[in-house]
Amino acid sequence: MKRLFALLAAISLSLASLVTAPTAALATEPTPNPDYVCPGVWVVVDSGVGQASAGCATEYSTGYEALKSAGFELEFNDEGMLCRIGGQPEKCETSAESYWSYWFAPRDSQTCPTGASANWDYYQVGGDTSQPKVGQIEGWRLGDGKAEPRTDSTDLRCEKVSVSQSAPVGESSPATPATQQDSQSAQWVWLAILAAVVIIAAAAGMFVARKKKL
Repeated sequence: MKRLFALLAAISLSLASLVTAPTAALATEPTPNPDYVCPGVWVVVDSGVGQASAGCATEYSTGYEALKSAGFELEFNDEGMLCRIGGQPEKCETSAESYWSYWFAPRDSQTCPTGASANWDYYQVGGDTSQPKVGQIEGWRLGDGKAEPRTDSTDLRCEKVSVSQSAPVGESSPATPATQQDSQSAQWVWLAILAAVVIIAAAAGMFVARKKKL
């Protein structure tokens, strides 16, 4: 009889560990907010006044296309130079002290780059010939070309990603909360198995005890 209860306790502990392990993993790995996960390329636009803004581009064969896909309107001067992005600055004028410098930075996540410590590099080509890639951030900063686009949490605002924006062909979107739901469903299955084992073992113990009395 003692061996039976010892076996029951061992089985219960083993199954309990299987149930609690996924729970611990879920507690330590927060799921990104799907409203701010971009299946393409994040584009940061910083006029140097107020907050910078970041939008999600799902079309990005060039830097200019990425800007437009991310929701920013572009305006060019008579010489064909980009002078305004998203209505900034007030006048369509460029100079050595005030123009849109173009940057890129590596990124290992497709979540909103707010708070990211971006290691910006200055593009050596223009937005008409650049080829943005998933895994990097595009950045535009108005000024003399020395200041980088800001990504501090207090300086950058990300626009929500539209549900109609799908992942580009040949590339997969990041994991969604469905993965978390599947893990939770698996936990309930193990709980049901644990309960069944406990009930069967208890019934067997009662049967053995009664048989001994008889």
